[in-house]
Amino acid sequence: MKRPLFQIKTTMNRLKYTLLTLQLLFSSILLGQEKQNETVGTQQVTVIKSYTPSLSDVFKIKATPTMNDSLNNQKKLLTYKTLAIPIASTFSPNKATPLRLQKQKQVKTYNTLLAGGLGNNGQLYFDLSTMIKLSRQQSVGMMVFREGYFLNVNNSQLSSSKWHDYLGFNHANKSKYFRVDSQLSLKSTRDNFFGVIPESLSTETPYNYNTKPLIIRNSLKFLSDWEWYKSTLKELSFQANSTSDNYSSSEQHLIINASGRVAKTFSIDLYLEGLNTNFQKDFEFELKQQSQMAKVGSTVQWERLKKKLKLKVGVQLLYFHNEKNSSSAFYYFPKINLSYSKPKSNFISYLDIGGDLKFNTYETLSTENPYLAPSATLTPTYSKYNARLGIQTNAASAVSLDLSLGYDNLDNYPQYQRLPYKLNSNFSYRFSNAYEVAYLAINQFDLKASTTIDFGNENRFLFSAQYLNYQSKTSSSFLNLPAVTMNFKGQFKVADRFYLNFKTSFLGDRKAIEWTSGNNEDQQIIQLPAFISAKVNLSYHLSKQWDIFVKGKLTNSDQHARWAYFPENNFLILGGIRYKLNLNL
Repeated sequence: MKRPLFQIKTTMNRLKYTLLTLQLLFSSILLGQEKQNETVGTQQVTVIKSYTPSLSDVFKIKATPTMNDSLNNQKKLLTYKTLAIPIASTFSPNKATPLRLQKQKQVKTYNTLLAGGLGNNGQLYFDLSTMIKLSRQQSVGMMVFREGYFLNVNNSQLSSSKWHDYLGFNHANKSKYFRVDSQLSLKSTRDNFFGVIPESLSTETPYNYNTKPLIIRNSLKFLSDWEWYKSTLKELSFQANSTSDNYSSSEQHLIINASGRVAKTFSIDLYLEGLNTNFQKDFEFELKQQSQMAKVGSTVQWERLKKKLKLKVGVQLLYFHNEKNSSSAFYYFPKINLSYSKPKSNFISYLDIGGDLKFNTYETLSTENPYLAPSATLTPTYSKYNARLGIQTNAASAVSLDLSLGYDNLDNYPQYQRLPYKLNSNFSYRFSNAYEVAYLAINQFDLKASTTIDFGNENRFLFSAQYLNYQSKTSSSFLNLPAVTMNFKGQFKVADRFYLNFKTSFLGDRKAIEWTSGNNEDQQIIQLPAFISAKVNLSYHLSKQWDIFVKGKLTNSDQHARWAYFPENNFLILGGIRYKLNLNL
């Protein structure tokens, strides 16, 4: 009898479940007792509450963590509702506009300037200057300048015109290793010995009006400055001057200076200077007058530069030879430079101690006093020792002040005194209308102060003043040496297109000699009043390239000015135009 098929499948399933249950049972017995003779202890378990699972236990089932995919899931949109609440207010906000960055205007620069003008008293002004780049390293320049007047000064009975001419060429060459600046220039000045004392025009001391009081001085100069950035030899300077005048005077002046550093703590300066001066006739005996002198020396200083203290200590050795009297001498001077300043302090105190032997040349003396006779005795000034103690401060970033006390022990200090009469002569400077150089032995004390105020926007003011006290080692008088000098300088941008520059100088009272007659023993000391001179320059920019300007000069000169009986014009005014352009080679 055959069984149905579903009954056979049911019987087989039951058999599988029975065998699986037996297999699990025997496996538990084998694993539960691995060691022989091991018995299982019995423990009493007290059931307080039967386990009744709750629905919250479902969350204890471990599940695989998942992350939301931001690419597939869409962001929920949140909407907000605002409530308008009316309030009572008188506030009305201004309509603001966003700030805009303003591009800074680039000021175009020009390498050439051409200016000219005319003024009263026969004034003429001309200025041409240019500096042209040949490459990134080299540039060349030129300057032509002329200024003066051809009419006489008020109340002068002799010709008193004055001219200053200048022609110069320069060349600059620079690289990352060195820099060279060279200059060749010719300067010419035209002055007149017009300062004749009125009493000298009497019959007792007649003036030869056929003699022209003109003196023309020409100076040819060559200068070359070298500077190395990464070398033991740091600087080298060479200068050669040649000066002459229309009285057959001549002078040659040579200066060579070199400076370097050794072992970063020692500085060495070497210098050589020579002077040869010839005058055709001296004042007293009308004989040729010649001066020849030379000096060679060296300065060695040890340096210690710290944040607070900066110290340089050394000595200057010098050998001097004077060919006129065949004399030679060795000199030595201390060289000390000390400065002290605390960190983040605006005050710097300093002390300088030294000495020097300085040549007095015909060129430098005649530049200071253009009415110097072409027959000066030239002697070097010997500063045995000098010292200056001072303080510098920057009270603000725009204000600086320098205040110092000085002392100098000097031999052969030059001063200018009026020459006496030399009658029956054809030279125009022999009518007590010229100056000579006299030398003093003095102790000089001075108080010096200077300040600079920078207002910004191209506005600046400078002031300097000096009080001098002279003590003579002999009984000599101090002539033409003012005790007080002051200088004012300033430049201001008055408006958008107006620029103002000014310079004012003040010379205090001083003494001078006056010869009263042709008898050279008749002289007296006179007191010269303070002399004030002010120069003003006002410019107006018509465009980027065109300017117009007005220059003026005011003085309180009457019968005297800087020098006795050599007055200056009380009022000079000149107007002109200036043009700027670019030139290329």
